Amino acid sequence: MRNRVSTFFVIVTIITFAPLVRAQTVAKSAAPEPTGSASSKAADLSGDWALDLKRGGIGQSISLSDPQGKLRGREPDIPYQPWALEKTMSEYPPTGPDARYDLTTDPYMHYCEPLGIGRIYMYPARTRLVQTPEAVYILYEQGEQFRVVRLNSKHPDDPDPQYWGDSIGWYENGDTLVVDSIGFNDRSWLDRSLH
Repeated sequence: MRNRVSTFFVIVTIITFAPLVRAQTVAKSAAPEPTGSASSKAADLSGDWALDLKRGGIGQSISLSDPQGKLRGREPDIPYQPWALEKTMSEYPPTGPDARYDLTTDPYMHYCEPLGIGRIYMYPARTRLVQTPEAVYILYEQGEQFRVVRLNSKHPDDPDPQYWGDSIGWYENGDTLVVDSIGFNDRSWLDRSLH
């Protein structure tokens, strides 16, 4: 079964994290020039990337109107479906205004499960991108996890659901990396406020 990332999640993620990400923090290495159907003028994203703490810091929630997670379940900019609101309100966070560390249902805290896309970017840790002609490897300092975006490839017909999903990418206009991800499981939290 193919699970697609909802347009809402993609837009919220871009809006939430775009002002927090700053330019690369190290000089580019001598990476191989992309070949094949990837344009030779494609940008090389290789290098260390980090949150820009001067632009608002790190919040608890994906909600732009409630970054500290104080309005959990009542955020005006999150259009909950009934089942999603029920799920959010049934969870116990380990941190934040509703913290219940003794009862937390956080899979990261209980079972050392991966943070998953979205939540991984809410921690003050670097992210390293390594670009090759075949893939962009995203290496996360937080929890020492990684994600692979295969370039100019196709998704499997029936991907196994995973925290990181199955990601493919391609360049548009020579400098814009477009990533399409499917095959997510339903165990990952999007932020530290139980979404």
